[in-house]
Amino acid sequence: MLEQFKREIRLHSALDHPNIVKFYGFFEDGENIYLILEYISGGTLFDYLAEKDMLSPQEAAEYLKDSIEALSYMHDRSIAHRDIKP
Repeated sequence: MLEQFKREIRLHSALDHPNIVKFYGFFEDGENIYLILEYISGGTLFDYLAEKDMLSPQEAAEYLKDSIEALSYMHDRSIAHRDIKP
């Protein structure tokens, strides 16, 4: 399991796309691995969607477009995301 996690860290560190949270590094303390990621203010997309009663078609299309662009970027680098969620 640890090797899979470290493989994902290596993959994430190679990504550079405006719709993917930037990875700056990690460190271990013997028991835990700490990831250093870009700070994104405003919470997660999931939290935002939970607060909204409904998105306008334009807003929903923009979020979908951003997600597809990020996935396409990853797929172009032979990376498959296996845990997609809002």
